[in-house]
Amino acid sequence: MAELRNVSGTQAKRAFEKDDWVVRKTGNKPKGSHLWVMKKPGHWNHLSIPNKPALRIGTLMKLIKAAGLTPEEFAALLE
Repeated sequence: MAELRNVSGTQAKRAFEKDDWVVRKTGNKPKGSHLWVMKKPGHWNHLSIPNKPALRIGTLMKLIKAAGLTPEEFAALLE
């Protein structure tokens, strides 16, 4: 299993965009809210990404699983 380092909400959003996820909705609160809701064409799930300087590992793993990715695939998208 890939070791996941501290990832901010912005970094996670950029990584998911590389996997063809698209921002469908942007939150209106500048801090502490789930700022981005992302959707991928042909995928039934959506991703709600918090605007945090460092996502908790459990939150990040749930996002990765919902996106249908492995931790290794997500780590490759971060680069």
